[in-house]
Amino acid sequence: MAMGYDPLAELVRIARDPQTPLDKQIEVNVVLLSYAYPRLKAVEVRAELDASVQRVISAEPMSREEWLARYGAETTASVMQ
Repeated sequence: MAMGYDPLAELVRIARDPQTPLDKQIEVNVVLLSYAYPRLKAVEVRAELDASVQRVISAEPMSREEWLARYGAETTASVMQ
């Protein structure tokens, strides 16, 4: 650090010193907290959804015809509603 002085190391030393009053230890730790764990900002997420697109999730790839043969048209009607 410049001129042999590291303010971060000094704050850590003060916070760990048993002679430092508890209220000052807490104050120093609150200052250091923002460097160790930066605050997260709220993020707005927007998405346009196309409800006309339908997908079937299966453990193995299969065509529409294979899916209908395995699970039947009755299941398809209730799932697609």
